[in-house]
Amino acid sequence: MLHRLLWGLLALVALGSARAQLIGEVPLQQVVTPHFSVIHPPRLEGYARRVAAAAEAVRGAVVGVVGNQPPRTYILVGDETDQFNGFATVFPYPVIRIWATFPQPGLIGVQWQDVLEVLLVHEYTHIAHLTTHADDPLSQILGRYPGSNTARIPPAWFIEGYAVYLESTLTSGGRVADSTTRTLRAQIAREGEWPTLSDAGIGPLEHYPGGNTRYSFGGGFVAYLVDKYGEEGVREVIRTYNHTGFDFSEAWQIALGKRLEPLWEEWKRQELARAKAEAEALRRTGLPQAERLSAGSSPAWRSDGLLAWWQGSSVRVGWADRRQDATPFPASVRLPGRPDRLSWDRSGSLVYSRIVQQGGTSYGELFRLEPGGQETRLTHGARASDAVAEGDCILYVRRTFERSVLRRWCAGQDREVYTPPQGWQLFQPAPGPNGSIALSVWRPGGFLDIALLREGRLEFVTSDFFQDWWPAWTPEGQLLFASDRRGSSQLYQAQGERLYQLTAEPGGVFNLSPSPQGIVFASYGGKGLEIKRLEKLPEGLEVGALQPASPEAPAPGSGDSYPVEPYSPNLLPLYWLPVGPGAYGLGATLYGSDVASLHNYRIGLGVAESGGLRVESVYSFTPTFEWGLVLAGSYTPGGWAVGLSPVYRSSSELPGLGPAEYRVQAFGAYHSDLGWDVGASLDLGKLDFDPFGYLEQGWSLRGAVSRLFGWEGGFTLAGELLEQSLALRVSGIRYDWNTPVLSEARLSAHYPTRLEWRVGDGIYALERLSLVPFAAARGVGTNLEYGGGVQVLGDFILGYFVGLGVGVEVNYYDQRGFGFALVLSDLSRLLGWDSPASPLHQREPGLR
Repeated sequence: MLHRLLWGLLALVALGSARAQLIGEVPLQQVVTPHFSVIHPPRLEGYARRVAAAAEAVRGAVVGVVGNQPPRTYILVGDETDQFNGFATVFPYPVIRIWATFPQPGLIGVQWQDVLEVLLVHEYTHIAHLTTHADDPLSQILGRYPGSNTARIPPAWFIEGYAVYLESTLTSGGRVADSTTRTLRAQIAREGEWPTLSDAGIGPLEHYPGGNTRYSFGGGFVAYLVDKYGEEGVREVIRTYNHTGFDFSEAWQIALGKRLEPLWEEWKRQELARAKAEAEALRRTGLPQAERLSAGSSPAWRSDGLLAWWQGSSVRVGWADRRQDATPFPASVRLPGRPDRLSWDRSGSLVYSRIVQQGGTSYGELFRLEPGGQETRLTHGARASDAVAEGDCILYVRRTFERSVLRRWCAGQDREVYTPPQGWQLFQPAPGPNGSIALSVWRPGGFLDIALLREGRLEFVTSDFFQDWWPAWTPEGQLLFASDRRGSSQLYQAQGERLYQLTAEPGGVFNLSPSPQGIVFASYGGKGLEIKRLEKLPEGLEVGALQPASPEAPAPGSGDSYPVEPYSPNLLPLYWLPVGPGAYGLGATLYGSDVASLHNYRIGLGVAESGGLRVESVYSFTPTFEWGLVLAGSYTPGGWAVGLSPVYRSSSELPGLGPAEYRVQAFGAYHSDLGWDVGASLDLGKLDFDPFGYLEQGWSLRGAVSRLFGWEGGFTLAGELLEQSLALRVSGIRYDWNTPVLSEARLSAHYPTRLEWRVGDGIYALERLSLVPFAAARGVGTNLEYGGGVQVLGDFILGYFVGLGVGVEVNYYDQRGFGFALVLSDLSRLLGWDSPASPLHQREPGLR
């Protein structure tokens, strides 16, 4: 049981908490099929029906490869974001969460018939894989607990790599053969930055390309392993790993006779040889190599030579020709979110679209960055992407799951420019001469071509199975674009019906921006994206003739029809944890929730501070992203209490402060020994932590007021000062409305040292040693004592995914002398448990 509980808790960390399932509106409906229930708001019924039909269509193929038939799976559908994504979790029941959006080219490839098929194959692979587990007779006696219905969690590269492999073999697209993914991996290999097996396996600490490592390297490695051992070999390893083996590599050795580390090195040598051969073929073209300007992406080159680009979390601005003139912009402007792309308007300002979090939504809006570094929001509710300046106006794309629409924003007026046939998607508009607009157009069947919009009609420049994107115009009116028709994305120029290749960059060509001084673009490097420049366009290498067609829009398929019915929440108990309420945490807690997380409850039994039994129950109803209601009760030998609390939570971007999340919670409670209590609490701010729980940056304010217990409050600030991470935490408490007491104020710094001492293939690791010196003041009655000390912590990885800092603190205070304490990261933060607080005061009823 302990073994399964550990892996179940790791599964909660790796695959997300049930809280993230909330759709955020009522009433809800569900499309019911033999194997799925697709839960959705009524306005998305059409999309939900498509999801249901696609899920049933791909299920048999996924089950056939993975070799396991999952139980009924719930698919939650919403459209509260413009960002394409999905996730799957198997505890306490199999759930897939998807959004009615469409991906940007290069995110998951483009050459698929239907993006829903790719998305559902990927996520359902997680479900089929991670519900493969050994028999668990204890669950028949004890009920469901974390790990009772889940597999052991393997390394990150296998979790996502297995899903990428299936998305690439069971559909016409996927990332195994995608040219962008292969170019990224090849450039990392050529520059000697290939990650180790454990680098790719440890979830929170992936090296460049960061969160994409598990996909780009994992998918390729799984495909390599399947070529050697077959799909049955992989299934045997999964079965073995669930029953025996210390780490995933040892399970591979037990099942198939060889550890994974030497296989990883074999694959690395194969990929490096291929990468060198591709680079040599590019060199033989004789085309010039571009000059590297900087790390970064999304370059925008103004006609006078001023260059803007995105790097880290900031817009950078400088002269591309390295002149010393001052610029009208700050050298770096930090933004709350990343722009889709950057471009200059006629007035000399930067314009772009980026995602804005507002309430429970994440939608794209238009922005202008003025000289001086002031950002101005131009739209509300535009749902904009791919924004580009068009003189004093802005062209952008509003995208839905069915089609996208090209729109023009001009002096506050927003008008439709062009709507393509259903199923077609528009990307990367580029205003050209004589009112023409170049676009990259995706069509069902996996076609991504360049087309010109003239007088309301699309004229295709290319029409083939290559990935043609990033159109741009030279100042002379010549059309440029990037294409992977020679294996990697390179720069091409169309001259009449002839096509010329202009670059031979091993890292590929993306994000084009021409100017009279030449052209800049982004390219993959071994450690990150880079900005490169060609001072002038070369003669080019003729590669053939263009023979564009005029494709017709196919009629959309209707799919199978399944019944739609009202969503009926199931509130049966789901699972339990061997942790109870109270001071000692001894006991057990039973949890329940419906699939959409509208209703949540927990009932706990534990040991009270005063001795005897403590019982605590909390129920919350959250019908929308913002509003909720909490009902709570507790009992100890000293008394009982009940409370009721409305909750409002939301998020927004605050001027000068950036993204912030906030929660306002009023409450009323009755304590059997104290009588009525009323009050309210406020939490405001946003804090960012690293994978081990160290505060990196952000701010927060928190406070609460209560008729019986007075008020309490505090604040936290964190960020960099002189390139050093600092954090200041202040908490204060005032009881009985008359005696102020400072709990603690602490200013700390963080000095990590990388160790990377790893066990096996990274299943357990001591990644860092951290020193955290601090200065502090804290209350002693109504007085203050001053002091400081240092924390020494080992930063561990547990089960590939959980980062945990464990260590000791040695301190000295002027009134108490030397002290010693154990230090442990906040596990509840790691698990992502974030629910409204109980309306009952933290102290037990009956205790003064």
